[in-house]
Amino acid sequence: MSTKIAVVHSRKGGVGKTTLAMELAWLLDAPLVDLDWEGGGATRSWGFRPEDHLRRPLLDALEKGTTPQPRAGRRTKRPDLVPSHPDFEFEQPDHETMATALRQWAGEWGSDWVVVDTHPGSTPATNGALEVATAVVVPVPLGVKDLHGTELTVKELTGYPLILVPNKIPPVPSAAMLELLKQAISDSGALVAPPVPAAQAVATRRRRTAMCSEDPPPKALAKVVASIGRVSDYIKEATK
Repeated sequence: MSTKIAVVHSRKGGVGKTTLAMELAWLLDAPLVDLDWEGGGATRSWGFRPEDHLRRPLLDALEKGTTPQPRAGRRTKRPDLVPSHPDFEFEQPDHETMATALRQWAGEWGSDWVVVDTHPGSTPATNGALEVATAVVVPVPLGVKDLHGTELTVKELTGYPLILVPNKIPPVPSAAMLELLKQAISDSGALVAPPVPAAQAVATRRRRTAMCSEDPPPKALAKVVASIGRVSDYIKEATK
């Protein structure tokens, strides 16, 4: 069976994209490819500081046409990572090169899944990742602006295998917000995964490990961890 690629994507930031990408990579036992050059992306969340290294694993592999060796993270309860670099903003490849590279890497790594974290919005590298995605996983908070952005995303990505993940959801989401979500996906064919609840402990957490690697998880994170586990199971079932 060929490797499946889950691309975690959003047209806007602040929706929990990187957290979800890190956790899904852990649960799917997948290498995590970080295409987000910003400081708040998966690379620094993982604990990799590009300025401390002469090599640029992602860019070097793209320039040479080789397959990067993900940095090992499983022993320290983190997914394996192909880190991004600040230079990626200006040196990223066109979408065809990125798509070809991801197909090559996925085949040579031999894992069942690869997870890709993207930069918010549309970029050449992001578009290349979307082109080869088995599932495009879109975190969706139920705020008015977030839902309007989701509606635009769904329209722009018509035909892609979208799986929306209601994220940072309050204990009792408003009926109006749920209605807006229904409108955003109306007739689009997009799937909706189980919701992930809001938890302040996620925003204040400093550990570099995946939340889902902790057994048992801290009480403040238990519901979030259980919910992301259900999202992972949903994605696997939806892509059979």
